[in-house]
Amino acid sequence: MNIKPLALLLVLVGFIGLAGSPLAQAQDYPNRPVTLVVPYPAGGGLDVLARTLAQKLADRLGKPFVVDNRPGRHRDRGELGRQGSG
Repeated sequence: MNIKPLALLLVLVGFIGLAGSPLAQAQDYPNRPVTLVVPYPAGGGLDVLARTLAQKLADRLGKPFVVDNRPGRHRDRGELGRQGSG
């Protein structure tokens, strides 16, 4: 008794069954606005650059982009402010 052809057939049937499932289909990503964190005050050169980039990305991808300025004593303040936001 040869089990290899039967196992191959079962694997192929499983893949075909999964291909039509909603789990295997692409989702509309991102499904909420994308936030660009700028660790400098608004109005500076990096803020203008980030806003220009956000507008071009929004136009190209059709998704909203938000620039979030988080100035602080340390440049990593911007990253620290976004930790834990899913």
